[in-house]
Formats: sequence, C-alpha cells, structure tokens
Amino acid sequence: MNIPPQCFIAASAMNHCVRLYTRLHQHFIWFYFERTGFCAILLDYYSNPSKALQLQSQGARIADSISDLAKTSDVIFTIVGHPSDVRQIVLENSTGLLPHLNPKTVLIDHTSSHPLLAKEICDAVKEKNCYFIDAPISGGDIGAREGRLAIFAGGEDSVVEWLSPLFEVMGRVTYMGCRGNGQSCKIANQIVVGGNLLGLSEGLVFAEYSGVGNTVRLN
Repeated sequence: MNIPPQCFIAASAMNHCVRLYTRLHQHFIWFYFERTGFCAILLDYYSNPSKALQLQSQGARIADSISDLAKTSDVIFTIVGHPSDVRQIVLENSTGLLPHLNPKTVLIDHTSSHPLLAKEICDAVKEKNCYFIDAPISGGDIGAREGRLAIFAGGEDSVVEWLSPLFEVMGRVTYMGCRGNGQSCKIANQIVVGGNLLGLSEGLVFAEYSGVGNTVRLN
C-alpha cells in the first residue's frame, strides 16, 4: 500500500456508540501525537458536541459534515448502531462517505453488521480505488476503556497488516480472511455467547427446581 505515513484519521459514531468511540479515540489521540504524528478528525451525528471538548483539547478537529470528514481523511473508522446506519453513512449518495472519498482512503467499519453488506461496501469502495476492512469488535465497554478489544478483521491482508499499529491501540486483531469474514466471525462469536447464556440459564432453573439452587448459586 502506498499511503503517506502522515495521515488524517477520522471517526464517526452514532447515538449509543458514542461512549465507546470516545474512549477508543482518547487512546487514539495519544497514539497519533506521541507515536505517529497522526491527526484525528471526529464526526458525531447525535451527541452533544461538548462531549468532544477533551478530544479537541488534544488536537482533534470536529468535522462539519460527512463530505468534510471524507475529503480530509486518509483513514476512516466507523462504529454505528445497525446495518441500516452503516449503509446510510457509507453508501447513500446524499448522506454517505462514498462519493467524497479520496483515492487510497482506507475505511474500517467496527459495527456489528451483515457480511453481505460488508462485501457490498468493499466492492463499492474498490471502484473508488480505496480500501475497506470489516472489523467488528467484541469486549464491551470495559474492553474499549482498557484497550483489550477483540477485533475480527476481514479484507485484504496487506491492508490489515498496515492498520495493525492502530488496531493494537484498541486490542488484539485477528485476520479472518476475505471481505465479509470479519462480520461472519462476529456472528459466530455471538452465537457462542448466546448459547453459553442459554445453557447457564437452563442450568440455574433446573437447580432451582431440583432443590439445590442455593448451593449452586453459592458455589
């Protein structure tokens, strides 16, 4: 990849993802200025702009619009609520990033989204001579705060490798293969988590009905 080492990093977040994104980028800002000289440009649709004051004090700039963010960034991270939000913020002609991306821009989506949508975005971004990595995350609020997130990355392996210094600020990245595989692995992860919770719940209910509930809970 032939991308200038002096990059602008952008981030976009919506609604309930704001706390996660803010914590991530507090770490990112330190990383940019202390180790790489990168600059952060932030865009947040719905939260109070005052929430970004601490980041601005460290050198971050609040983008005025999607187009502003896209035109002045080389690497863009998104983390939003739902696949429909991802589609709106990336692909929609009137509201999305895609029409405004500069060549060689790298777009990373951390949203827990849909594998088919990830493939669609990757193909669309490629037509703009840009790169896309679907990289959903796991680890919750604590993982974000402590930089211990699990990151499932799908896309070109060389791009994931180039991004690894940034991913390492958030946690541990695992390369899952071609586009869409990151999202597929996150879905598999959630199935396992759901199965474990279901098994735990059934076990506790059974113990209760068997008369050993208190013993199970205490141990």
